[in-house]
Amino acid sequence: MIQIQSITPPTDFYSESDDFLALMQLADPEMSRILADVRRGECFALFSEEELVAGMVLVTEQADMEITQIAVLPYHQNQGWGSRLLLEAEEIARHRGAKTLSVATASTSYAALHCYQKAGFRLVRIVADFFTQVYPTPLFENGLRVQDQLILQKQLREPIQ
Repeated sequence: MIQIQSITPPTDFYSESDDFLALMQLADPEMSRILADVRRGECFALFSEEELVAGMVLVTEQADMEITQIAVLPYHQNQGWGSRLLLEAEEIARHRGAKTLSVATASTSYAALHCYQKAGFRLVRIVADFFTQVYPTPLFENGLRVQDQLILQKQLREPIQ
């Protein structure tokens, strides 16, 4: 059975026993950034047969809702779990009156970029050198140094009543 639940992980410290926060580190290696997002947003965990498979953090900014963190366990990737979370985020954003749903990713995150575009997100902005300026240690993905951030956005329709 698949369930998506709103959860409240601890935000004053990080314990390796916290599965959700550890999962979020797959998307962002900086725990301080994850905890900041968790404090200002709402966390959702996707469970399959009681196993935490994927999760995301949603933050509301005026008329926009942003997915600030999203991750799927490596051995559960390419099975539709990320797409399922994106649909859930879209429904939540719509019902809360958001006009847009946005997500940011690295220019080297090919699989994530494909998933977002397949879900209807469109590239709206490139933040050059974001990762080289924000992260103290160089990041590498798909054999490339992570440098630029891509901002994608989806325009939302009114919820069907």
